Amino acid sequence: MTRLLILGADGFIGYHLISNILEDKIFDDYVIDGVDTNFQRLNKLKNNNRFNFFQYDIKKNQKNVDKLIEKADIIMPLVAIATPKIYVERPMDVFELDFEENLRIVKLCHDLNKRIIFPSTSEVYGKGKGPFEEDTTDLVYGPIQYSRWIYACSKQLLDRVIFALDQKRSFRFTLFRPFNWVGPYLDSLESSSEGSSRLITQLLNDAIIRKEITLVDGGHQKRCFTDVRDGIEALKLILLHEKISNKKIYNIGNPWNNLSVREVSDKVIYLLNKKSKINFLVSVSVKSSKEFYGAGYQDVSNRIPSINAIGNDLNWSPKYSFDQSLENILDNI
Repeated sequence: MTRLLILGADGFIGYHLISNILEDKIFDDYVIDGVDTNFQRLNKLKNNNRFNFFQYDIKKNQKNVDKLIEKADIIMPLVAIATPKIYVERPMDVFELDFEENLRIVKLCHDLNKRIIFPSTSEVYGKGKGPFEEDTTDLVYGPIQYSRWIYACSKQLLDRVIFALDQKRSFRFTLFRPFNWVGPYLDSLESSSEGSSRLITQLLNDAIIRKEITLVDGGHQKRCFTDVRDGIEALKLILLHEKISNKKIYNIGNPWNNLSVREVSDKVIYLLNKKSKINFLVSVSVKSSKEFYGAGYQDVSNRIPSINAIGNDLNWSPKYSFDQSLENILDNI
């Protein structure tokens, strides 16, 4: 039996990974312990004797979380603030959770000789030029006063700490860098407000509820969107192949789904009209990034991953087009 501990289990990645593993016979010998402060996405899962949920806060319930880490074979710490508007408005909250709390967990995993699969981020590449290579691309950020970079800096420093701990004494780890994973239940439409959710949810909220899509700086920024189903398959391969993936960093993205925000908004409006019996008359407005996010924001014009490393090591490549991803999201609203 393999005991997998997922911190942030009710988050977007945690929910999809847990539900997929529980349905996959290859993982029949896995027992999953999930920790989160919420039980919103996970309540969609039927009771399963291989899944245990613990409603803990990793900051307030450290002793309880530590006991679960001691019992686990593999730990995936998925707890993080990952919303650009919060990077700008509450940078210390981002640092304290994303870096300080995760640093404590990473050190404990190292001390206990546990295997950790740690979520880095595509944002660590900053303003570097793609396609981004895990082992060769320089990580380039903006000036200090742009607090937007505190998330990327926190993640990058944790990446470096993990490698430094391995240098001190061997560490069992794999780092993965998601590139704009999208799919059902990414964020809640009902609770989203301007700038508070991730791009796809923001656009859907704008179109369905506000009837007006806001494009930041004209929507010319491009991102490589990755279907969460592809991302989860990559994580499952990492889980199953420790010897191959040990001490590696993997980009997990879809370089063929490289679209501008404006192109994505057009697709959102088109598919909403296609699926609805009424016409979605959606207007489009433009705001500056300063007006939308705040003075501490900077954007990246493009973010394209190289996926050679995970392709060569684990024979993984993405299968789903962005249109298929968007269809799947709309079918599950």
